Amino acid sequence: GGGGARVRLWVGTWNVNGKVCSEALLSEWFRNGAQHEPAVPDIYSIGFQEFVDLTARNVLSDDVSRRKECAARVEAVLTSLHGERYVAVGMEQCVGVLLMVYVHPRLVSAVTHVRADVIKCGFGVGDARAGNKGGTAVRMAVHGSQLCLINAHLPAGASHADERNDTFDEIVAGLQKAYGERLRGGPFPSPLEHDLCVFAGDLNYRLEPGGAKEEQNQVVRDAVAQGKWGKLLQIDQLRAQQRAGLAFQGFAEASIDFQPTYKYDAGTSRYDSSEKQRVPSYCDRVLWLEPQGAACKPVAYVACQGVLVSDHKPVTALLDWSAGSSQRTSAESAASPAQQAAEASLIDFDAIDLDGDASAPPPLPSAESAFADEFDLSELFGF
Repeated sequence: GGGGARVRLWVGTWNVNGKVCSEALLSEWFRNGAQHEPAVPDIYSIGFQEFVDLTARNVLSDDVSRRKECAARVEAVLTSLHGERYVAVGMEQCVGVLLMVYVHPRLVSAVTHVRADVIKCGFGVGDARAGNKGGTAVRMAVHGSQLCLINAHLPAGASHADERNDTFDEIVAGLQKAYGERLRGGPFPSPLEHDLCVFAGDLNYRLEPGGAKEEQNQVVRDAVAQGKWGKLLQIDQLRAQQRAGLAFQGFAEASIDFQPTYKYDAGTSRYDSSEKQRVPSYCDRVLWLEPQGAACKPVAYVACQGVLVSDHKPVTALLDWSAGSSQRTSAESAASPAQQAAEASLIDFDAIDLDGDASAPPPLPSAESAFADEFDLSELFGF
């Protein structure tokens, strides 16, 4: 392994509470963090939760038109911010959990082996699970290094850390099973064995100061007013689960220098004033795992306080990743440049058409079509 190619990752997570995101709001979110790092991102991993309201109808079928409208707004904002047309390499939706991955045109030739997956963890059993909770993932090779991007919505409820841990395990296990199959370009390593696995979303872990509910609220809101983030992180459930080895084992997170991103009265920057009086919490997080070392450095980790439409604030992590510096020789990274070029041609980015018109490649052969209903964009990648 050498020094590797520098890749700037913009990873965002936002629970939009079923609200429509205007271009102005998206622009404010996408620019947030640029004050710390003006470099233009190579990859945008844009994760929404509650992209649609969790009504019965929505839980059973995805609203394609709404996703297309959002993608058009996202693309317009990226173009206006950077003067370049970013390329959509992966887009996957599981009811309200929507992941959009865009790559800067200068990096497209270095991206191969893209696949998108959905892991449903909602009510029901087996393949009939509903998608009211779950994860979406896009994995790819970048300069031969394996990158896995996961966007998830873990179960809510202040005391339900164990359910969140179980859903984390379920998403990882579901992806591991999917990646292990000889389908759509696979097999690939388990998500936790990629060179870099970034796990973001409304992870829903809460702050737990102990004591009665009113006292908890007072303790947390006082600490927020005084900007004592370190004090809050000592009572953060996610950090406690990590220390106990119960979830996100080995994952890193940038230092949190912002106030809790949940729960606000929608349309304001005021914490929950309803009778539920929810304790403010760091529900919205971006973590990453590197099993083989330390090629990823956090550059910024920020919440976008100015965006008021939802009861959550958007969160962004800017990561600096040295791709291609992998120590291992997987079949992919060992491929010759000619082989890689041949495999890159599997993804004809120009033919990717999110409306599925005639320019799309033919559908998958039947052996692989079991996935087609769930992975509606997979056929566009020709795997």
